[in-house]
Amino acid sequence: MFKILLAWCIRNGQTIAIPQSSNTKHVMNNVKAANINLTKEDLAIIDSVYPEPSVSEPLALW
Repeated sequence: MFKILLAWCIRNGQTIAIPQSSNTKHVMNNVKAANINLTKEDLAIIDSVYPEPSVSEPLALW
């Protein structure tokens, strides 16, 4: 699931995502996300489950 999230984040080819990882296996999975091409149908499903917010809200920082 994380690979899909990462693929969504970098889908436009102009966004850089720097996921944290301390595990070689996780790093390799992160690299594989770059090879996932989300279709218009995939993006429509994601948008229907996670719609754009209706109000501006700051991102939570941990």
